Amino acid sequence: MSFGASDAWLTFLQYWDVALLNNWDFEYGGPQPKATEKRETKPWRERATFWNRLGFGVYAASSYRCSGTPFEVPNLGPFDKKDPKYVPSKAKYIRNAAIRVVVVYLILDAMTSFNDPAAMQSVFADEKIPLLRRLSQLTLEEAIMRTFTSFSFWLVNYLVLILFFDIPGIICVATGLSGVEWWRPPFNSTFEAFTLRRYWGVFWHQSVRKRINSPANWIAKDVLRLPRGTLLARYAVVILTFTMSTFQHATGDIASGIPISRTGSPWFFLVQVLGFVLEDVFQYVWKQVAPASARDTWFTKVFGYVWVFAWMFWCTPFYAYPVSANNRGEQDAILPFSVLKAVSGQ
Repeated sequence: MSFGASDAWLTFLQYWDVALLNNWDFEYGGPQPKATEKRETKPWRERATFWNRLGFGVYAASSYRCSGTPFEVPNLGPFDKKDPKYVPSKAKYIRNAAIRVVVVYLILDAMTSFNDPAAMQSVFADEKIPLLRRLSQLTLEEAIMRTFTSFSFWLVNYLVLILFFDIPGIICVATGLSGVEWWRPPFNSTFEAFTLRRYWGVFWHQSVRKRINSPANWIAKDVLRLPRGTLLARYAVVILTFTMSTFQHATGDIASGIPISRTGSPWFFLVQVLGFVLEDVFQYVWKQVAPASARDTWFTKVFGYVWVFAWMFWCTPFYAYPVSANNRGEQDAILPFSVLKAVSGQ
């Protein structure tokens, strides 16, 4: 239910992006760019048959990342980091994706199938969400639990999204509905996440980036008419982008049974703007005071990883705890079938 509600909002944003803002057109095989060299070439452009137009419609409705096209979203992960242009064969992609689906499914099964809903309501109680005002009360046990639960929350989301990419990818590639190039990995390396901007803009999946960023840019630049390239326009786009994301995730929370007064999505996603501001201020000051030789070293990256970890340690419970406390056992099971429960006879 929660995924369906979130997807309803994202479907609206997809229509807003492709139909209203970027004017996708059958004749161009995509958005109508000003530069001729950026026009996409697709087989359905050759003949305007019913099936070709239908194929283009499906393509427009589902092209979230536009992978392998001149207008793909930035920072998509390559199939091979050593050779970014490499695309595996159809058979190799299907084999690797199928193995990944089995492994990821079993890991998720182990992580989610034996949760005790009553215990989770206690562990993820609302009073444990704030951190800064209760630092003096924070025990080592709670700090470890907060770290573990925050990590587990993101790991589960990471693994679920891999399934959401790989299962449709296998079907589409096997049936010829799309090429392998459409299904580049959803995530980049975790080592890319040494700033908050890189966490969200490079490491994390980019499947909603175009859908939430296009309306945000349109509102900031065409509706509010903020001067392009200015600090004001830059932060307006950031605020609007995370606002779009807030609506997406809050809709999913409410659909899953979390009261609107308890959903932590607005707190979590909108507070990322504050994180970006703090990060930008620190980086500006660092560039002014640090010698050039110290600006891009292993030390600065390690500091960046610590910063991102500390930030997520603080703010992840805003979002994760209400979601986890709302778990009702099998009614909220992420997976449709538990292999481990079947094997163990439960």
